[in-house]
Amino acid sequence: MSLAVNTYYNTLDANAEITVRLNAKDTALKITVPSSSTSVQTTTANINMSVGDLVSLEVDATAAETGGMKFNATYAFKLK
Repeated sequence: MSLAVNTYYNTLDANAEITVRLNAKDTALKITVPSSSTSVQTTTANINMSVGDLVSLEVDATAAETGGMKFNATYAFKLK
């Protein structure tokens, strides 16, 4: 599975972490978005999935005291 995050607005004063979750559990697929960074970041990880699994994203920006962030995320996977 791969994850690409395009951060196009970021005024956070601390890093944020975006994690892919599978069936409400964190996976190894994570991206750290540096404070005030606007860029595209990508990562990949081997994750076992099955038809019917629920895939979601969790954004953790709790370290930031001020600011906001807007991004587009794309994840791709292949079922075997």
